[in-house]
Amino acid sequence: MNQDKDDGRTKMMSIDDAKMGCWQILQAVNEKEEYDKQPCEIKTSEATNGGEGLFATEDIKEGEYITTYPVCWVVVQEEGKRSYATCQDVYPNYQKLVEEEDYLNKKCGNYSVGLFEDFTCLADPDVRYDNRLYGHMINDLSVQGEDEYDVDKRNVAFSFLDIHAVRDIKKGEELSICYGKDYWDSPLPDGTTRRSHINKKG
Repeated sequence: MNQDKDDGRTKMMSIDDAKMGCWQILQAVNEKEEYDKQPCEIKTSEATNGGEGLFATEDIKEGEYITTYPVCWVVVQEEGKRSYATCQDVYPNYQKLVEEEDYLNKKCGNYSVGLFEDFTCLADPDVRYDNRLYGHMINDLSVQGEDEYDVDKRNVAFSFLDIHAVRDIKKGEELSICYGKDYWDSPLPDGTTRRSHINKKG
């Protein structure tokens, strides 16, 4: 998932501030205590072949905080070399996973947010024990047909890695964020696009 270009997530924020924020979320992913409940739950998505999605468990007002994107890995590309950061308690076999990069790409590759050039946050789809860290489960419901991309389908947006409502949301409504047209229309390694797969299967 690429960040919306107009959501202001990284404006007025240095890369050092972003790293500190990501590290705080990495630490939060480790927590196993009882949490204050956030107004969201994971259920079967209404999107075509969307798998699971995130739904409101109560009415949510515009501007309210809903959940956060769980940073399970930070990937930094510098001078052609890639480095990783994670929480050892989440991934005790950390070094083994780094050595088996294909595992990371296959498991977490579709759960990524690029904050800066060569600075990417990866989430693990299996991290779902704390509903304050459910941001990676939000689908994009904006794809409409072969060419259209309806941003008005969005009802939440990023503020850095926190998710807030951009309009009033009713209980039971599926949350939707904009991945961006580039996400759906950029060529995949086999020459197809994500949009074409949705349209083909839908």
